[in-house]
Amino acid sequence: MKKVLSSLANWALWGAVALGLVVAICTLAAAIDERVIDFFAQFGAPTLSLCVLALALALVLRRWKPAAGLAVAAAVLLLALRGQWFPAHAPALAGAPPARIYFANIWNENRDIARAARSVSDAHPDVAAMVEFSDPHRAAQSVLFPALPYRVLSPGNPIYAGQPGAVIASRWPLQPLVSGVTWNFNILAARVERPGAPFRLIVVHLTRPWPFRKSSNQADQIRRLEAALATPSDVPTVVVGDFNATTSGARLKSLMMYESLTPAPAVIGDWPSALPGPFRIGIENAFAGPGLSILSRRIAEPTGSDHRPIVLEIAPAKRP
Repeated sequence: MKKVLSSLANWALWGAVALGLVVAICTLAAAIDERVIDFFAQFGAPTLSLCVLALALALVLRRWKPAAGLAVAAAVLLLALRGQWFPAHAPALAGAPPARIYFANIWNENRDIARAARSVSDAHPDVAAMVEFSDPHRAAQSVLFPALPYRVLSPGNPIYAGQPGAVIASRWPLQPLVSGVTWNFNILAARVERPGAPFRLIVVHLTRPWPFRKSSNQADQIRRLEAALATPSDVPTVVVGDFNATTSGARLKSLMMYESLTPAPAVIGDWPSALPGPFRIGIENAFAGPGLSILSRRIAEPTGSDHRPIVLEIAPAKRP
């Protein structure tokens, strides 16, 4: 029996080595927009956590060869994740008070309105945005956003009746800019009239990158987001949303490069919410355009959804 357990442990450790190296290589190669590579690149952070746990087990069991392999895989993953964890932001303007933005995929079937309301309240946001905002959530706006009286909602889907949309709620007045809902895709934008420092907020919900469909394609949706970003704006832009992708993948790297966006650091993931933070994937993301700096990103209290919300603070950036 001991030999069987020892053999199983050995196979498990070498399996972790193989997985770690595959994901690490795909994450490093994620600039190549190939769907399979991009798929594996999404799992860099949880795979690193798995490699660290497996490394600890290998050291306890004195399995030096797989331990060495796991150490190499973990080191390569750390290198590959540096852009997701430690993005370089322009320094914030001295003395500029930050604005706090809350974002959540509330999940269209989530009926725990009280829990979602507590999550928003605990974050004390100046602006809150949500996707998968369904009819019961629309009916409970005053409960969810009692301190955010200005609200903009995306229209209903004319093809798929009852499809959830998106919402922006703010303590400052909002000017609607663009919105649209199609199958598995939401985009909602508004100018937030923050006194002295207005900004444009774009909220999105992209489809998942798998299965690899020709319709409802994530790459096509990102192109539509790029078109919205290309709309002239006299104020800086913030983009938040459920991208169903991490900033280590090719799709979001391309978006950041061509649209001059800087991501919020995503060290702790947000999906699926049932897992411990180091094993979650950071698919709820935020980006700042030129003129803004993201000071922080943190995970907020759960809403009852399978996604954890994020809270970020933004401030005007110093001019170069």
